[in-house]
Amino acid sequence: MITQDWKEQCVEEWRTHVQSSSLSLENYVQCITSIWDMRSKSKDDSMLLGMIGQCEAHHRQLQSSLLKFNNIYSKMKQIIHQCKLLCNSLPYGSITADSQFDEWSTIQILEKWCDMYNLELQSKELIFIGLLEDISSLKELQTLQMYLSSWKYEPYISNSQIQQWQSLLQWDNNNK
Repeated sequence: MITQDWKEQCVEEWRTHVQSSSLSLENYVQCITSIWDMRSKSKDDSMLLGMIGQCEAHHRQLQSSLLKFNNIYSKMKQIIHQCKLLCNSLPYGSITADSQFDEWSTIQILEKWCDMYNLELQSKELIFIGLLEDISSLKELQTLQMYLSSWKYEPYISNSQIQQWQSLLQWDNNNK
């Protein structure tokens, strides 16, 4: 049940939000490249101001995306905290050592995963800050594309971690 909550409330929500926030970043990148094109081709300041306004709107969307990622990460930590409270409330010896997983090993696995998502959150914050700091000096589309690709990154999960996770989900479902 704990792992199912984790998967439904956190991992799936995170993935969905990576996709939607990536669209905001793509729009931001397109807006910036449009401004570059306008500066080189046109002297019409009103169109340029309109594009700058659109870029600011995409910037606010990205800021709100970071807040959403922080909220999801907080949920992850809350689930771990609740799981620890549950384990601490169980009588000593009530968790058998012969089961493939126990509640404490579940906590350890979730903590490792939470650490991976924390690293991803930190990288998204650095990308956001870097993009803002570098925006005036960026001259190449490749650099913007690098920011975009980095934003879409999700934590690396090895095959052994996937198998461990699937076993944990199966164990958790069998013990409902």
